Amino acid sequence: METLEDTDVLYIKHDDLMILFKKNHAWESVGRKISDINFIVSKDRLRSMMNDDAITRYKRFLHSYQNILHRIPQNIIASYVGITPQSLSRLKKGFDNA
Repeated sequence: METLEDTDVLYIKHDDLMILFKKNHAWESVGRKISDINFIVSKDRLRSMMNDDAITRYKRFLHSYQNILHRIPQNIIASYVGITPQSLSRLKKGFDNA
């Protein structure tokens, strides 16, 4: 795991998490909800990578992550969108000229 900023990470071993789920079903519900959210986000991102063009993916990125956009290096943004940094640069120039 690599972070771009100072980050506090909480970690629990899988076996310990399973014990927590068994001891308190409220935690099991929280775990299921987190898992559901992660599945939906992953599914939507995969669908976008398969069906949308780079401009659409970049526009979605801008909309979804506008509060952290200025803190992320361009090569990370390009990778997330699924294009090269050079292609991202050309795409951004098209936005500036429009």
